[in-house]
Amino acid sequence: MSTLPTPELRPSLYTQPKAPFDVYAWLERRAQQSDYVLVEFGHSECPVSAKQDFNDRRLYVGVEAWYYQFPSKDMQKIAFSVASQKPAQNIVFINNPTGRTGYIGETYEPETVLPTGIANEVFLGNVFGDPVIAFNPGRTDLLLSESMRLLRADGKILIRETLTAHYTDVEEKAASFGLKVAARFSLHGDPEIWSRLEELYAPLPHLDQMAGRPPHGNSFYLMLEPVSEDVD
Repeated sequence: MSTLPTPELRPSLYTQPKAPFDVYAWLERRAQQSDYVLVEFGHSECPVSAKQDFNDRRLYVGVEAWYYQFPSKDMQKIAFSVASQKPAQNIVFINNPTGRTGYIGETYEPETVLPTGIANEVFLGNVFGDPVIAFNPGRTDLLLSESMRLLRADGKILIRETLTAHYTDVEEKAASFGLKVAARFSLHGDPEIWSRLEELYAPLPHLDQMAGRPPHGNSFYLMLEPVSEDVD
């Protein structure tokens, strides 16, 4: 008589492993969702709304001067440029939400500007690796906390680091904010996936002050998502 455990006796042995994240399926769902909301922190002169479309009920919100001071005149110039090229699209920029200057710890009051749970996606490009964030204790924490607050239960935080990727410790800190890694894509990984993501998120060359600079060897995209209450 066989002594192998049956599924009824040892169900854990028969649990199917979780399938790896399907970035292509996510990109397709993202493109098809008519009420998709993307919040971008730290867009500088290169908002992703310059490349992506936000028609129908799709919404882009760009937030600058959140984690450190950004000149209002430059912000207005960027907003006017992008908005004037796409006048019928839902593109909104928020500059220095509290009307004060300084750095993140002194300027931003969460829950005063954007409602909790608004975003399907929060995007941060070359933000966590910025020395202004990476070398100042607490700023990574504040950005993660606010990104998590804005995120819907099934939303994603997408992080692109191509300049100073070696500075950030965001991946190690994610779990402390109720986040887990859904996927990580490196420059030297799957070239098709990297190319697809760059098509959407890499700055337009004519807007990018770093245009022509090769990406850092450790460049990556990191996708975070809220930890589910279900056991994986």
